[in-house]
Amino acid sequence: MGMKCWFLVYTDADTPEVLRRPPSIDIAATDTLVRGLFGPCRFLADSNLLQSADPRDGQVAAACFDGVTVLATESVGVGPLDLDLRFHSAAQGRTMYLFGLHSVSGWGSFGWWDPDGHLVRGFGGSDDGGLSENLGPALPFEAAVDSYERYDGGSWPSSPALVEEALADRLGFRFEGIPVPDGPEPSSIPLRTYR
Repeated sequence: MGMKCWFLVYTDADTPEVLRRPPSIDIAATDTLVRGLFGPCRFLADSNLLQSADPRDGQVAAACFDGVTVLATESVGVGPLDLDLRFHSAAQGRTMYLFGLHSVSGWGSFGWWDPDGHLVRGFGGSDDGGLSENLGPALPFEAAVDSYERYDGGSWPSSPALVEEALADRLGFRFEGIPVPDGPEPSSIPLRTYR
């Protein structure tokens, strides 16, 4: 089935370090965030990032930790330029990252906004449709995607492979591929689910 994810991370901390230890969820802050963005929602269940990185059917998965917030919703399964402004507002002066991928279909997107809300780097596309967004200078991790990851030998690396490298670089883990040494485990990053 491959990996699918669509989530945001808001941070003003050493994100891999916060996620590496099993972080404690600030339940009140998480409830406030979700209801502020989506209106009346009810808590469904406890989950984790591996299980709930791609919520569907109106579900939301989120957690506010000390210095890091994770928000997974189908609403952010878009390219950086299409991200709804309400999600920018929720950054509240923190760095924001967008991660989206569907490894089977070959789609992926990544966005990085600085604490002032300026887009530093964004890319998005699909293996068969090519690059649809390429904004800002390439980051060092983008060169790490080996030529075997390039779709049909083309010049643009596989979009899901690039997103996996962005995850490794910014959050310290990959969902698929070679694990990051001493990185956090997505299954150990707790989330709360809502609808």
